Amino acid sequence: MSAAPAVVVDEAVIVMSRIFDAPRPLVWKAMTEPEHLVQWWGGHGFTNPVCEMDARPGGRWDQMDIGRALQRDRGRATRDQPVRGVIP
Repeated sequence: MSAAPAVVVDEAVIVMSRIFDAPRPLVWKAMTEPEHLVQWWGGHGFTNPVCEMDARPGGRWDQMDIGRALQRDRGRATRDQPVRGVIP
């Protein structure tokens, strides 16, 4: 995994950019399927008691992690599939 250049976008948009040594479909599943997301989101010592993800356009994302503090993230998906070398 390597970091890519930062991209400045509207404040309400999350942009994550990394290069993984893994097939694109596997990375997409890890980013969009709750049973995989809870395994890595937040890191060591974190739990994810709420993790709902519907990656279809208009689908909702609701995720809570508990570690050093409680954090709740919510959003709405705008794309539902990888785009030429990019995971939306």
